[in-house]
Amino acid sequence: MNLQIDLMQAGHLPGVLRVQAIAYRDIVPESDRVMIRKWELAPDCCFVCLADGEVHGYVLAHPWHADRVPELHGYLEQLPEAAESFYLHDLALHPALRGKRLASALFDAARQAALRRRFRRSHLIAVQHSVPFWQKQGYRVWPVQQLRTPEKLASYGTEATLMGQEWA
Repeated sequence: MNLQIDLMQAGHLPGVLRVQAIAYRDIVPESDRVMIRKWELAPDCCFVCLADGEVHGYVLAHPWHADRVPELHGYLEQLPEAAESFYLHDLALHPALRGKRLASALFDAARQAALRRRFRRSHLIAVQHSVPFWQKQGYRVWPVQQLRTPEKLASYGTEATLMGQEWA
């Protein structure tokens, strides 16, 4: 099987939506419109994992404010002008490819994009018991009290955990 990490392109979007539908069991997947918009706003921050040319994983990320999280299922009209954090919105991998360090490779591609944009901070919402994975990537649990809009965290489900990290 030929595996590669590549910059997400418009032709990958149907595969991204397919993987999202397979990967999420504990939360309702976001709509096609919402997912595509995230890619449209920051296409240089979004990557796919291809297995023999087919999408089997992806990461969607974009600039955002460190003291806020976008609401899950919320359509983003635009990105904030003075964003100071790289928000890792979604990373999903087809179950057949888990255990091959591909999720870490997707994260690394997104992190490199963030560093190219000169971001030194990143945050995310961990769902579906993914806190241990994100801790291995260097993220730490952040207190919810630091959010200006903590009510938006609830849109990610009862198990949602705010996490972040600083980069040198």
